[in-house]
Amino acid sequence: MKKVFYILSFLLILIATGNAQWEWQNPLPQGNRLEQVLFFDENYGWMLTNAGTLLRTTDGGSNWNEEIIGKLYSQKIHFIDKFNGWCVGSGAPPFIMRTQDGGKTWFDLSIPDERNDGYYYNFWDVFFIDTLKGYFLDSRGAIFHTSDGGQSWIKQFQNNPPRDLESIYFLDSLKGFAAGYDPLKRTDNGGELWYADSSVIFPFGDDPRKIQFVDNLYGWIMSTKAVFRTTDGGDIWTEFAIDSNWTQNDRALDMMFIDPENGWISSGPGLYQSADSGKTWTNINPNIVLLGFHFKNEFNGWGGGVQFTGIGNKIYSTTNKGISWTTDYASITEQSLYGLDFIDENRGWAVGREGAIIHTTDGGYTWQNQSSNTTEWLRNVDFWDKEIGWSVGFGGVTLRTTNGGNSWQKINVNSDYYLEATSFVTPQNGWAVGWSWSADTAVVLHTTSGGLSWGNQTPLNSGRLFGVYFIDSLNGWIASGGGTVFDRGEVYRTTNGGESWTLQVNEPDDAFRTIIFVDSLTGWIASNNGLMKTKDGGESWIRKPAAMDNGVYDIHFVDTLKGWASGLQGRLSYTTDGGESWIKKRIQTTFTLFGIDFVNENFGWVAGDFGTLLKTETGGVTNVKDGEHSSVLPKSLNLFQNYPNPFNPMTTIQFDIPFGGNVSLRIYDVLGREVEILVNEFLTAGNYVVYFNRQNISSGVYIYSLIFNDNFQVKKMIFLK
Repeated sequence: MKKVFYILSFLLILIATGNAQWEWQNPLPQGNRLEQVLFFDENYGWMLTNAGTLLRTTDGGSNWNEEIIGKLYSQKIHFIDKFNGWCVGSGAPPFIMRTQDGGKTWFDLSIPDERNDGYYYNFWDVFFIDTLKGYFLDSRGAIFHTSDGGQSWIKQFQNNPPRDLESIYFLDSLKGFAAGYDPLKRTDNGGELWYADSSVIFPFGDDPRKIQFVDNLYGWIMSTKAVFRTTDGGDIWTEFAIDSNWTQNDRALDMMFIDPENGWISSGPGLYQSADSGKTWTNINPNIVLLGFHFKNEFNGWGGGVQFTGIGNKIYSTTNKGISWTTDYASITEQSLYGLDFIDENRGWAVGREGAIIHTTDGGYTWQNQSSNTTEWLRNVDFWDKEIGWSVGFGGVTLRTTNGGNSWQKINVNSDYYLEATSFVTPQNGWAVGWSWSADTAVVLHTTSGGLSWGNQTPLNSGRLFGVYFIDSLNGWIASGGGTVFDRGEVYRTTNGGESWTLQVNEPDDAFRTIIFVDSLTGWIASNNGLMKTKDGGESWIRKPAAMDNGVYDIHFVDTLKGWASGLQGRLSYTTDGGESWIKKRIQTTFTLFGIDFVNENFGWVAGDFGTLLKTETGGVTNVKDGEHSSVLPKSLNLFQNYPNPFNPMTTIQFDIPFGGNVSLRIYDVLGREVEILVNEFLTAGNYVVYFNRQNISSGVYIYSLIFNDNFQVKKMIFLK
């Protein structure tokens, strides 16, 4: 018993060094929009993103670790100490989650039945007084209260009409305030009765964003245009303008005071500071736009946002009261990336908007820009080996390199062509497909000179082409799609190198994109409505289950069984049975993922909007494989002994979870050092199997620990070389 207690205590104080199955490579440290910045003290702080992830620091911001909350559309976090915190967000159903380890792992709390009716709701703000007593607000103008830590909720108040309540704050267990459209709401008895303070009214369109108090007397409410201040604990509020010269489009974004006199407001026109309790404001930095910020003291602060224009994914810090800010944000490109190709675990290229080409020789840990000599959008990149490669794009641009991209030769085929994809069977013999801008018809080009010159092989009457794949110099396929009124899902096949084409598939209500073969018989087509598969070299195509709920942008298979698909809002799916079934996931971004490439079953990359690049070395989204679910779900949490044990180099770990929640499965050596994070994500109820495969560890005893909500289990395993 003492040994188990020691292990639990140790786990609670560990600092994770990485927990995602996909790791950001561009931009760094991550690419999601930063919505809120919060510090509990000088060392412990958090930044909430809009993609269900959280950046966490335990050393005052010197290092930030990306943790997975597990839900998209998170709206607000609230911590009462450095361990206990809550997060609320939007959805159908919406959610409220809790962490007890400072944000490393999260688990679901219950939500009221009336907000779990299949409709979309926004949970806007959350406030807990202690670990049991808390409140949240929603988009229907309701205030919900719990006295048992979130196991059950009671609705205390309902706006009529049901307009948003967006910010809540309690001074103590009795006195609290809630702000939204219409008058400010107040309670003096813990929410048993809420009443309106008609002296503070927020007009429609000037919604309150934040309530903050620094003591029992001094407090502020920030709306999008003004600040309301109280000096007597909320009995009397006085309105002050932030900037009388603001236009209709200028809006306040975040506010913080560190004492009764000194505070800051971030806005579209820049960062404002007040030294007189919010009565007057001075724009101290018009060049920084912070979506969220937090000052740890009078001089030092952290912010998330962007200068001038952008998506708001940069981390900023200041040491001089906000007058100037620095950032460790790094990006090789902020152009959206559409094409991606790796020839081995180290060497790869990505291409995108404005002629962007980037290259890595170390697996993506560092990237370098390559000059493309064009500003056209590049849609595809295809390398034969480490020296010879091609890229095609809009404006009829084709690019060719024979030295690994150190220089690219540009050939303009036809400025009216929008080229989407290529397929080469030798360094000289290849095809490119796309469409004509003026005619909205197909384009098929063929080269026998390695791309120096191209001939036209376009079939008559086909729609816009987005996919092409040849398995040899004679046999190939092209696929049409795109989703406009001019498009239809068609597949054409050639057996004579493109001299003639035969229509094989015609789906008028679908749109085809990527087409891929892993051998002469087995191939797939990604489409808006699902997946098409052939097992006989294209003689017949069979509709298979959809890889994801929305349209697929790219697919990649490494063999006849294992494949991945990428699409909208960070959606990624994988299959281990040749596309017969798909496990659908969202990785830690909401950006569209246009390109995906794997060099084997473990090493893969995705590329997408705003220069997004992420890498996995564990086969994709997760190490977890769903077991064969019976009709009866597990009734309890179970962590089983690994098999085989002892092992070398691979073993499996099986566990059961009785209901949905955040699961963390980690491996440690006997000194308590973290060896591997196998799982750290939200999982539904069921039976799971995890594969652990390591050759670069020492022989000996290792401990694997399963944490699920408030529960944990640990076991030992032995690695023998």
